[in-house]
Amino acid sequence: MEFLIFGGNGFIGSNIVAHILRRYHDSSVVNLDLYEDKNLLRTMDIEEFSGRYTFVEGDISDPSSYEGYIKISDIVINCARENNKDKFQERLERFVKTNILGARILADTTGRYEVPLIMITTDEVYGSCSENTPRRDEGVPAAPTNPFATTMFAGEKLSALSRRIYNTPLVILRPCTLIGPNQSKNRPVPQMIRSVMEGQPPKVKGRRDAHFRDYLHILDLCSAVDLVLKAVVGKTLANVNRQDVATDTAGKTVIHGTEVATMPLVKAPPTLLSPNQLIAGGVAIFNITGEIRYTTSQIAEKVVSLMGSELPIQESVVEVYRDMGYNPSRKKVLYQGWSPRYTDIDEILKSTIEWYRDHPDVLETSATGQLMP
Repeated sequence: MEFLIFGGNGFIGSNIVAHILRRYHDSSVVNLDLYEDKNLLRTMDIEEFSGRYTFVEGDISDPSSYEGYIKISDIVINCARENNKDKFQERLERFVKTNILGARILADTTGRYEVPLIMITTDEVYGSCSENTPRRDEGVPAAPTNPFATTMFAGEKLSALSRRIYNTPLVILRPCTLIGPNQSKNRPVPQMIRSVMEGQPPKVKGRRDAHFRDYLHILDLCSAVDLVLKAVVGKTLANVNRQDVATDTAGKTVIHGTEVATMPLVKAPPTLLSPNQLIAGGVAIFNITGEIRYTTSQIAEKVVSLMGSELPIQESVVEVYRDMGYNPSRKKVLYQGWSPRYTDIDEILKSTIEWYRDHPDVLETSATGQLMP
C-alpha cells in the first residue's frame, strides 16, 4: 500500500508516518513537506523503516511538486497546516496558502486521480463556547472564532465542494487538543515541560480555570486513521447514491455526504471494521475526542507534579484569539467502532514527559538539566 502524507514533519504527520510504517508492514510512505527534517528518522524511531520511507520536498499549494506521487498512491493524508495563532498577522499569506488554497488544490488533484483523501483538521472549527455548552456533534454548524480555525474550516469547505466534481472519498477528522511525542516546543504542554526542565514556573495563558480543552493522545488519533483506512482502502464505489445504499448487502456501512447509513445486522452492531464495509464517494466528517476535559491550569499543575517539582503556575496575558473551549462530541465515531485507548490524563502526560526527557534536543534543553523546586 502506498501512502502519501502531507506535512509529515509536524507533530501529527510524524506520528502518523511512524504509526503506518510500524502497523502496515507491506506499506511505503512518502512524506511531502516544505523542507527535510534530518532528525525525523532518529527522533521518531523510524530509521529501521528507511527502505519504506521517502522524503520529498514540496508545497501543498504547488501540485507540480507532488502530482506524480499522487498517481501511484493508494491513500493521501493531509496533515499540512499553519497553526501559530500568535503569528497570524505576519504569516497571513502562509495561513491562506497552506490551510485554504493548498487544501483545495490537493482535494482537486486527488479527485482527478480518484485517490481517497483523509484530511486532519481541528475541533476548533466549532468556535469558542462555555463549559456548560452541550457536546457538539458533526451536524452543528461550524462558527470558528480564531484565525487558524477559520482558515482550516475554509479549507474543509473548499475541499468538500471539490467532491461535487470528483466522486472520490474525502474523510475529515476533527481531533481535539492532542498530546504526545514530537510536538512543537511552542505548544502548551511542551512549553510547560520545557519550563519545568529549566526550573522556570510554567505559564498559563488566560485566567486560571477559565479556559478548558478536551485532550487526546496522538496515538488515539492514529487509531482513528486506522478505522478510516479500513473503510476506504481496497474497494471504493463510484457514483453511489442513496438508492444503492438502501438495497445494498446487509451489514455494510456506507458513508455518503455527512450521513452514515447502515443496513441492519443480525448479530453485531454496525462498524467499519469488516472488509466488505466501505466509504463511498462523498464527504464524511468525524470528531475525534477522548472527552477528557481539563482546564489549562489543571494540565500545568499535573505537569509540574508529575515532574517532581513544586514550581508555581504563572498566568500570562490572554492573546486576542484565546477561545474558552469547543466541546466536541464523539458519539458518531464511537458508533463506527472507534474508542480511545488512552483515557488517563496522568498516564498520557507521564509518557509525554518521559519522551521529552529522552529527546531534550526537541525542546532545546540540556540533557543534564536538573529539575528545580
